[in-house]
Amino acid sequence: TTVSLNGSAAEVVGGIVGSSDGGTVRRCYAEGSFCAASGNQQKAGAGGIVGFVSSKQTDVIDCTNEATVAFANYNGAAGGIVGRGQKSRLVISGCVNKGAVSVSTTDAEKNSYAGCGVGGIFGGSWGLGTVTVIVDSRNEGAVVSVDTRAAGGILGEDHGSDNSDVACYLTNCVNVASVSSLARVGGVIGRLHRLKVGFSLVNCGNAGALSCPTGAVGGVVGVILGVPQNNDLSFTYKDIYNIMNCGTLSTESGTVGKFVGVLEGSERNAYQAQVKSAFFADCAGTDVVGRIGGKEGTGVVVDESSQIAMAAEDFKNRKAVKALN
Repeated sequence: TTVSLNGSAAEVVGGIVGSSDGGTVRRCYAEGSFCAASGNQQKAGAGGIVGFVSSKQTDVIDCTNEATVAFANYNGAAGGIVGRGQKSRLVISGCVNKGAVSVSTTDAEKNSYAGCGVGGIFGGSWGLGTVTVIVDSRNEGAVVSVDTRAAGGILGEDHGSDNSDVACYLTNCVNVASVSSLARVGGVIGRLHRLKVGFSLVNCGNAGALSCPTGAVGGVVGVILGVPQNNDLSFTYKDIYNIMNCGTLSTESGTVGKFVGVLEGSERNAYQAQVKSAFFADCAGTDVVGRIGGKEGTGVVVDESSQIAMAAEDFKNRKAVKALN
């Protein structure tokens, strides 16, 4: 079917569920076209299976979306499986997206609100107590941000702040489609913003073409923004294993990194990622990190001795997870 809502009340659209405050959606399938065109900054999203999640835990298991999904305003998110979350506990497992996913706005001067991104599986989330878990999932649909919102092959943006505890865990996730944005693009994740509780990225990678004209392009993550400056501490992501990029990375005047496009700490806090094993192909002359900012010590460390020798075609043919394990 086709579902398209316009007007100030058109906040959420989902192929199966519009808004979930807890429960399970299992073995569902959607096709057609789903679009939300407005909404407020607290609750606005479009998803192939579920439009918006909040409050208690929502599980989305073994679902497939083949519908096109779009959010046509600046203050919302779109995802092939789930659109957006706020103060949510979300588990996505065994899901596949095959539909094109996009966000756009008629007001190019406005910046998106927190947690507003576009992702092949999940658009984005924010707020106190937010936990995002995505496992055994695959995106095959083009992901497009026509404005400055972050775009990721699997996840658009997870967003923390000074007072919010946000955690994000991805395992066995693969993107094989193109991803583009005007500002932030990542093969797996578009943007991580001040995650303070936990983060892991295991057996995940990208084989799609990534492009961004002037912003940041990362083979795995587009942008990682550090902990709030007033915390006066350093933070290290340690649980990053078996990470891959076999896709092309392109920009006109932005920054490009094989792992992350931009890694930003603060003047007082160092932010670091330790990559235990990785494989980056088709990136001759490209650094692991495109640009590093903030306190001395901020950066990415990759264990070069454990890089994985795998052909890009094997990755595209879904052999990656088995081989990595």
